[in-house]
Amino acid sequence: MKNRTILLLIFASIFFSCKTTEDAVVERPLKKLKENIHILAMDRGTANPSKDKNIYYKLFIDREPVAKTTAGLFFHKKKVFLKLEPGRYLFKAERWELDEADKEIPEYRRSNNIWQMSEAVYIDVPDRGAVEIQLGYDHSARSFYITTNAP
Repeated sequence: MKNRTILLLIFASIFFSCKTTEDAVVERPLKKLKENIHILAMDRGTANPSKDKNIYYKLFIDREPVAKTTAGLFFHKKKVFLKLEPGRYLFKAERWELDEADKEIPEYRRSNNIWQMSEAVYIDVPDRGAVEIQLGYDHSARSFYITTNAP
C-alpha cells in the first residue's frame, strides 16, 4: 500500500508539472530597433562653475517636437537616440534650463536666445549606418556649436 501511494504521488506530480502546448508560452525577446540618429549634447570650453545649471535640449524634426535629451549640468553628456526613415530632415535643438531662482518648485524654462541654435540645419539620414550629432554651447567662443558625422 505504501508503494502504491508513493507511485500515485510521483505520477500526480509529473502530470501536474507538465504543460500542454496551449498553456506553454514561448517568450522571445523583442526585436530592438536600431536607432540611426545619435545625439550628444554637451557644453565645451570654460565656464564659471557657480553658474552651472541643469539643462536639457528639446529636439525638433521638420519643425515638430520629437524628443528631449536627458537632463544634466552644462558639461554632463546629455543623450538621445532616434529612429528615422532614410531621407532629409530639418533639425533644430532648443535649450531649456532649470530655473531655481526664488521659486518653491523649480521648473524648466527656455534659455535666452544667446544659448540657442541660431538656425535649423538639414540632416541626411542614410539607408545604413547612423548619423551622429554633437551640439551644445561653446563657452570660450560664446556661441552654439553643432557638428554632424554621417557614415
